[in-house]
Amino acid sequence: MIKLIFLKELRVYLYSLRFSLSLVLGMAVFLLAGITFTREMGYRLDFYQTSADDLYSRLPGEKPITLNAILENDYAFYPRPRSTILINAGNENKLPSTYWSYRCRPGSMWGDEVWSRGLVSYWAGENFLIARFLDLDWNFVVGVILSFLALVLVYDGISGEKEDRTLALTLSTRVSRLELFWGKYLAAMVVVLIVLITGIIVSVLTVIISGGGEHLTREWLLRAGIASIAFSIYLSIFVLLGLAGSALFSRSSISMVFLLFVWFLLVWTLPNTGRVLGNWFKPVKPTRQAWEEIQEPYNKLWSSGEIRNLAQKKEYKKIDSQLLEAETLVGENLRNCIYDSFDQVVFGRRATFISPFSVLSSMTETISATGLYYLEHYFPQITEYNMALREFIRGKDSQDPDSPHYRSFTMRGRMGISEREFSRDELPRFKEKTITLGQSLADSLPYWLGLVIFNLVFGLVGYFLLYRYDTRAQ
Repeated sequence: MIKLIFLKELRVYLYSLRFSLSLVLGMAVFLLAGITFTREMGYRLDFYQTSADDLYSRLPGEKPITLNAILENDYAFYPRPRSTILINAGNENKLPSTYWSYRCRPGSMWGDEVWSRGLVSYWAGENFLIARFLDLDWNFVVGVILSFLALVLVYDGISGEKEDRTLALTLSTRVSRLELFWGKYLAAMVVVLIVLITGIIVSVLTVIISGGGEHLTREWLLRAGIASIAFSIYLSIFVLLGLAGSALFSRSSISMVFLLFVWFLLVWTLPNTGRVLGNWFKPVKPTRQAWEEIQEPYNKLWSSGEIRNLAQKKEYKKIDSQLLEAETLVGENLRNCIYDSFDQVVFGRRATFISPFSVLSSMTETISATGLYYLEHYFPQITEYNMALREFIRGKDSQDPDSPHYRSFTMRGRMGISEREFSRDELPRFKEKTITLGQSLADSLPYWLGLVIFNLVFGLVGYFLLYRYDTRAQ
């Protein structure tokens, strides 16, 4: 009987105006997503290729260099553009595109950064991890637009039959309520998946036709395929929600109003409360206040006049020790400030996991290896490289018996370290470690479980509402 119900409902959906409009709208927004991706990816690649300028490339390659040449150069880290932003851009257009490690400046708090902290700085007017607007990527198209279309397709799946007084007649036959419910569910899912798959194909073809086919690598296809499965499970939630809302009321108009309210709550209101909750319970200091606190140990040391007194006495070892201690505290403050920003967003997201859209967004961001998930893996790599560079400088300096080995204190505008020359090729190079697909899948497991739980809850609620329907009420 399920097959008969499935075919009957599928025929109704496929010949309906709602399906035609949903298909056209789905194809249109996926088309726009593909165009947006091609333009954004082109811009990012141009920026990366013209701006990538690490420490190695800034130093002369045809002649030997000294340790001072390293410390007197700014060097930047540029995240590699990733084509998976088509799946979920992760609000990366709101994230810093460049991370600087500053050169040695006599008397400056940044003077000995590679020696003592191995950290980087960034500039932002606010916590750059919290975005105000959503990107036009697949996650947005599916999470917001297709979820709404799914409700529009099924809002009268049961309530419509109540209004037509055909539901009681159907249930008076050998059809069980469970068969009726799942027959309607499967038919609606097929229609929704047609819209989803057609839209994804249109988006991919748009990228290829626009000249961005080179970005769609084998790994990209694997990640996109896994994300498509996640999208299907997510849309299943709203099909079940639509059937539950339809079973709750006897009039389709009331069912539609109720479902619109629930959709707005789950897809828009709850996810956006994460920003408010993060600011309330995990506040991040304003940029100016944060930098004042970061520099406080260093500024306090210099304002006390102790450094000048020690310099007059030529007690350089004590100066070196105190400056390194202050720089270490500054480094800890900077690290805490950066990771406080991470914690604020993570808290806000977890607080809104009662929304399936919040779960989907975190899930596809993890599968795509973009946004905050990417930054949490990229930023420690920068720190690790700076630490390796620090150890390289220390090692080179320790090999020179003529060096005063003053790691912090500057002498006549130069670092008090070795002046021996060496080849640029001896420098450690920064190599970004990519996030493997296996790692992304492992980290996304809790989100898969979350989507499954949403399906179970709405499925059971929908069936219960249909089960308790009294045919005698008609």
